[in-house]
Amino acid sequence: NIDALTVVDLKAERPHTTDVVPIGAIPESIEVSPDGSLVAAVVMGSSNYDESNPLYKDDAEVVLLERMDDSYEVVQRERIKRIPEGVAFTADGKYLVVQCHKAKELFVFEVIDQRLVDTGERIKVPGYASSLRAAP
Repeated sequence: NIDALTVVDLKAERPHTTDVVPIGAIPESIEVSPDGSLVAAVVMGSSNYDESNPLYKDDAEVVLLERMDDSYEVVQRERIKRIPEGVAFTADGKYLVVQCHKAKELFVFEVIDQRLVDTGERIKVPGYASSLRAAP
């Protein structure tokens, strides 16, 4: 099962779809970098299924897409823990924070040369957070 990111040209006289980019099964949230050059999407795969389901997976992915002319192209995939719910770039675009609902933690990635580098930093949160936003 593959789901996609739909790219829409909002500057055109009549907004229209310019591309459909497959990113993986069950995308949950996307975030555009401050400069618009990157899009990060969290993809559940089947990590949200019950563990008794034969399609269940114990991990998920953050997918990084880079702007290519009037579309975006998948350039990187990083494994994360189950049921990612939110993703946010910091205001300066130097970091990406990914929320893993079931693990009750945030993964911190550094953005270096348009790619994600896992810092190993995990921020524990007290509950099952379901949304995420970075302040300017």
